[in-house]
Amino acid sequence: MAKPNVRKIEPVIAAEPRPRGDGRAVFAVQSVAVLALALSVVAMPKPELRLWAVHQTAFLHPVLAIALLLAAALLISPWGGVVVAMIARRARAWPPVTYAAGAFAVFMVLSVYGSLLGDGQLALTRLAHIGDMLEEGQRIPAGRFFSQKEPGTMLLHESAFRIGMAVAGPEMNVASGRAGQQARVERQLAYRDIAQWCFRILSSLAGALLVFWFTRFLRTRHERDSALWWSVMVSGGVWLMFFGYVENYAWVSLAMLMFLAAGIRATEPPRRIPIAPILIFSAACALHFMAIVLLPALVFLLWTLHFEQHDLAAQAVDAPRKRVRLLVLSFAVLGLAAFFYLKAWDGWSGFIPLLPRWVKDGYALLSVKHGVDLLNLFLWVTAAPLVILLATKRHLTGVRSRNQEYFLLLAAGSGVLFACTFSPNLGMARDWDVVGAALWPLLFFGAWRLAQFEFGDVERARLQAALLALTVLMVVPAVLVQTRPASAIERFRALLELDRSRSAYGWENLALYYQREGDLERRVEAWSNAVAVERNPRYLYNLAEAFKLSGRIVEADTMAVAAARMNPDYASNLFYYVVAQAKRGDLLRARELVTIALEIDPQVEYGPRMRQWVGRACEVDSIAKLGDIARARELLAVYTAQDSSNSFWREYALTLGR
Repeated sequence: MAKPNVRKIEPVIAAEPRPRGDGRAVFAVQSVAVLALALSVVAMPKPELRLWAVHQTAFLHPVLAIALLLAAALLISPWGGVVVAMIARRARAWPPVTYAAGAFAVFMVLSVYGSLLGDGQLALTRLAHIGDMLEEGQRIPAGRFFSQKEPGTMLLHESAFRIGMAVAGPEMNVASGRAGQQARVERQLAYRDIAQWCFRILSSLAGALLVFWFTRFLRTRHERDSALWWSVMVSGGVWLMFFGYVENYAWVSLAMLMFLAAGIRATEPPRRIPIAPILIFSAACALHFMAIVLLPALVFLLWTLHFEQHDLAAQAVDAPRKRVRLLVLSFAVLGLAAFFYLKAWDGWSGFIPLLPRWVKDGYALLSVKHGVDLLNLFLWVTAAPLVILLATKRHLTGVRSRNQEYFLLLAAGSGVLFACTFSPNLGMARDWDVVGAALWPLLFFGAWRLAQFEFGDVERARLQAALLALTVLMVVPAVLVQTRPASAIERFRALLELDRSRSAYGWENLALYYQREGDLERRVEAWSNAVAVERNPRYLYNLAEAFKLSGRIVEADTMAVAAARMNPDYASNLFYYVVAQAKRGDLLRARELVTIALEIDPQVEYGPRMRQWVGRACEVDSIAKLGDIARARELLAVYTAQDSSNSFWREYALTLGR
C-alpha cells in the first residue's frame, strides 16, 4: 500500500509585537542634526578645514546656502514636526513605477547638469580608447575585466558603450592628411560623449531600480512607517552615486541592498537553502569585489537557517547569538592570521598601514587625520542610522527576530570594519565612494531597527523632521554643488589641497577635464601640480604635451626628456619634440634630442631615420649660416628629392636666405 502524500506543515511563526519607541531615538537624531548644522556653519567661511562632510554650503551662493541652513534649523526646531505632519497629511501614495520614473528623471537631469569628476574622466578615457581600438580593428583583450576590482561593472559599461556605438556612433572616416586628423579628433570627442551618456543612463537606471525595488519591498512587508524607512535611507550622502558622479558603485550598491532584503525574506518563512541571497551575493561580488564584506552575513544566514527548525522546536532562542560569536571569532582568527602572514601592518593591497611612521605622509590607521576622516565619513554617510542603533535596543524574543538582527549586524559590522581599515589612496574626502558603498548595510540596518518600534504621531513627525534636516544638510548641498561646474571644481580643488600628498590622481582627472573644456592654461597648471606631487613618467609626458600646445616648447622637451629617462617606452615620443624644435629653427636642440632618445633606447623605432634627417638639416643650416646660400640651396634640393614626403624641407626652403 502506497504511503499517503502528507505535506509537512511548517510551524507558523506569529508576528512579534513591536515595542513602543521612546524619545531617546528622537533626541539622538535631533542631536546629530544640531551637530551637523553647527559644523556646517563653522565650515561655511572656512572650507579648507577638515570638515569635508559638511562644507558643501561653502561652495554655494551665500543666499542659497543660508536658505538651506535656515530650512535645516526649522526642521530641527519644535515647528519641524508640525511642518512634516502638514506635508504628510497632503501626501499621496503612488505606484512604485511612478516613483521610479520620477527618480530616473531627477537622476538624469542632475547627472546631465552635474560635473563628472572623481574617477569619471579616466573612466571616460578608457571607454573612448575602446572606441579607438574598434575603429582601428585592434583585438581587445578579454583579460582587461579581471585586471580591475569591478569586472561586472566594467562589462556592463562596455556593453552599453558598444550598443551606443552601434546606434549613434560616428562614421569611420579614413581620409588622409589634415582633414583625416581633424575627423579623428571629432570621432574621439564623439566616443567620449557616448561614454558619458552611458554612465549617466546606467547610474540613473540603477538609482531608479533601487527606488522601485525598495518601494515594493516596504509595501509587501506592509510597513506602517515606510516614510521613516525612506527618511533614514536618504539621509546618507551615498546617493550621489546615482547622479553620475561616481560611476563604479551604483550597481553594486543596488545589489548589496537587494542582498540584505533577500536575507530578511529568507527567514520569513524559514528556508533551508536561501537561493536568492546566494545568487545576489555572487552578482554583487562580480560587480565589485568590495561586496565580499557581505560574506560573514551570508555564512551566518546559511548556517542559522539550516538549524532554524531545530531551534524553533527546542525554543533555543540563544542559538543565533552563539553562532554569531563563533562566526566573529573564526573570521577574526582568519583575519589576524592573514594580517601577520602578509605582514600587512605597513600596508597591503588597499589596507591602511597601522602606524604613521610606516607611511610617507603619516596617514595611518592610528593617525589623527584618519580618525577625523572617519568621523567625517560616518557623519556624511551614516549619521542617522548610527545614532539610531546606539540609542535603541530591541528586545529580541524569538528565533526569527534574532536571526534577522544578527544577519544585519554582521553585514553592517563588516562594512564598518572595511571602512576603518581601507587605505584611501586618494584621500578619504575623495575616496569616500568605495567605503561609502560598504556602509550601505549600516544604513539599511538603522532604517530596519527604527521600523521595529511603534512611535506616536508627534514623535514620528519630530523624528522624520530631524532626519529630513540631515538630508538638507548632507545630500542637498552636495547635489547642488555638482550642478554647477564652477562650484564642483572649486570643491574638488579644495579636496585636493586637503590631501596634497595623495592628490596626483585627482590633478590628473582635473587636467583631463580642462583638456575636454579646452582650457589650456589650467590644463598646464593641473599637470604641473600632479608632477609636483608625484614624478610619474605619464604625468611628465602629459605636462610636456600641455607645454607644447601652449607654445612653451623649451619646458615641453625638458619634461619629455625627463619622462623618457624614467621610462624608456617614452623615448620615441621625443621625436615629436625633435620636429617641433626643428620647425622653430633650433636644429641643434633637435639633434640633441635625437641623441638623447638613441642613448635611452638604441633600438627606438625611426631612430636612424630621424638621426639622418636632423644631421642633414643641421648640415644645410650650418652652410646657410656661413653665407653660402647657393650651396645650401643645392644641397637642400638633393635632400628634398631623396626625402620628398618630409614637409620640413619645403618649409625650410621658404625661409632659406631671409
